[in-house]
Amino acid sequence: MPGVFEFENYAKIIAKKLFHGKTAEFRPLSGIHATLASIMSLTEPGDLMMSLPPAIGGHFATRPIVEKSGRRWKPLPWDHHRFDLDLDRLAKEIKINRPHAIIFDHGMPLFPLSVSEVRKIIGDECRLIYDASHTLGLIGGGAFQNPIKEGCEILQGNTHKTFPGPQKALIVTGDFETGRIIQDGLSQAIVSSQHTHHSLASYCTLFEMQAFSFSYARQIQANAQALAQALSEEGFRVISRGNEFTQSHMILVDQWRKTSMEDACHLLHKAGFSLNARTYEEVPVLRIGVQEMTRRGMGEKEMRTIGCIFRWVLEGTMSPLLIQKYITDLNLNFSDVKYSFDDYKLL
Repeated sequence: MPGVFEFENYAKIIAKKLFHGKTAEFRPLSGIHATLASIMSLTEPGDLMMSLPPAIGGHFATRPIVEKSGRRWKPLPWDHHRFDLDLDRLAKEIKINRPHAIIFDHGMPLFPLSVSEVRKIIGDECRLIYDASHTLGLIGGGAFQNPIKEGCEILQGNTHKTFPGPQKALIVTGDFETGRIIQDGLSQAIVSSQHTHHSLASYCTLFEMQAFSFSYARQIQANAQALAQALSEEGFRVISRGNEFTQSHMILVDQWRKTSMEDACHLLHKAGFSLNARTYEEVPVLRIGVQEMTRRGMGEKEMRTIGCIFRWVLEGTMSPLLIQKYITDLNLNFSDVKYSFDDYKLL
């Protein structure tokens, strides 16, 4: 299929430019598949790997993948006050155990991680793998940290969160040799079909992100900060670092009066909101992202309205039918796909 091949080559050029890499791979089918590809290609059975503990947002599947593939696993030390790695403890840990690879696999990324500092501590012998499944669109728009520039060999992630594509994944490498190893690993044992229909959608999204990611990523951040502030003013306890709620697309809420976060999540689902409940540091939280609302064209004003609606839903003092009307009217006013080629009128 010459047309598909040419389209893919253009997409690779864009991916390497957006993420400052040397090679780009579109064959992984999901974020977990990309993690499996990186682990299987870059390490050997018996090697030690470190990743973020699930209690603070590390992906639940990383440790099982590592251990079931014959590798060893240890958690990265975490600084609860800084929302970042504990670099002093990591330096001590490294003197005792030399990992072959470190995976930054944060599933609740409110703030950037100290990737460049980890590279200085660990030296050049350890692979650094950054899973950007949640923040890929922000990174592509230059609004979040740049893992490859900060010392990671691998930037990987799924392509359907802040990167507004299909359920697929990509792997970008910081050097050609790592790219060759990943390509060989995928070809030899890890994928037989890249699901071309989904790949084409990924390529289209990359073209759109080349054109719109700068403004899209910054509006996501503005909306996340506006919604976090609105929720705080409406009486929700929003997890924060000092006076700062988030630098990403994500907000974590751990209290609304005496309502459990599981019950709050259920009530908000019934009202038509898409969010989920997770546990962060053994505390139930609501995990809220603003990327889809942003791509429909909503801004800070709408975030303040949504903060009010959250309170209405959980207070239970307003008619569910009236709340549903507010939500329906809001959605009807934002039915287009922004930051996309849909904004252009074809002659």
